[in-house]
Amino acid sequence: MTRGSDKPDDEGARGSVPPVAHAPITLRDVAAAAGVSQQTVSYVVNNKGSISQAVRERVQQVVDQLGYVPNKSAQAMRTGRSRTLGLVIADLGHPYWAEYAQAVKRAATQIGYAVLLIDADDSSPATIARIDSLRMHTVDGIITTLYSPAVARLQLPMVLISGSGNVAGRDSVISHDASGGKIVAEHLLGLGHRKFGLVTSPIMTRVPARRQGFIDRLPADAQVVWEHTTLANERLGPDILPVLRAQQVTAIVCSNDVVAIGLLRTLHDVGLRVPQQVSVTGYDDLSWAEITIPRLTTVRQPYEEAASKAVGLLIDRIEQPKRRATHIKLSVSLVERESTGPVPR
Repeated sequence: MTRGSDKPDDEGARGSVPPVAHAPITLRDVAAAAGVSQQTVSYVVNNKGSISQAVRERVQQVVDQLGYVPNKSAQAMRTGRSRTLGLVIADLGHPYWAEYAQAVKRAATQIGYAVLLIDADDSSPATIARIDSLRMHTVDGIITTLYSPAVARLQLPMVLISGSGNVAGRDSVISHDASGGKIVAEHLLGLGHRKFGLVTSPIMTRVPARRQGFIDRLPADAQVVWEHTTLANERLGPDILPVLRAQQVTAIVCSNDVVAIGLLRTLHDVGLRVPQQVSVTGYDDLSWAEITIPRLTTVRQPYEEAASKAVGLLIDRIEQPKRRATHIKLSVSLVERESTGPVPR
């Protein structure tokens, strides 16, 4: 109170009254509100057990209404698992790897797992320290797009995905890139093309298989007239300009979509129309491929299927650490858009 007054001092009162603390909602609270056992609630929140759809929906509705959040720390202490997976991505700044990161996150979330993402964009001490930190975070296992010494020494259940390729004793999920190159060749040959240019970014691990699959499918009357190597990004060097202006080819095959998008811009700058004067193909079917002008013909990677398979393999590896390694190779498919057309007359 203020001296000489029987009214409370509002400022002092507000500062002295502690906030009301609400006890966290427990498994028991949800079970009581839903009229089921605690084990049934556990089955629902962990997506396990044999429960009727009606009961599952009723429990989930109560979970949502009460705002129940499972105690992950208690679960980890009880089961020895954190229900968290590590994800090591080669370069999160590249849209190809970002597509895989999102797909893995969605696949893990569907079965109640969190994902701890590590961007391994180089081999610096800082990157190695980030990878090493996965041990401190007690992840149950790792999905990785590269198999570096830092990743190998983690000694955790692991699945290699996409660019990492096959490693003896490690589970892996990759796409059939050689068949992807063959599909591109057959598409362009069917349009009458026989003289090709290649724009290749050999830094991407799976690119040699794509390239060789394309070359192996070419008949005797077709040829690769020139090949330009570049980094795996959209910035093509000026040394490609002379070969483009020479117009020795009717189709250009790029090793990934990002390179193809950069090529579309470069062709526009030198005054060559796509596909009227030269056709262009990419690889990966990034979301960007749908918005280029013209829209890009490319090979679709099975991002969602690969992520789902990788997460499933990893959970299986966690539960059966001594089983033999499994290697899965997934099919790819052509997405035909406006950047390819008949050979110019």
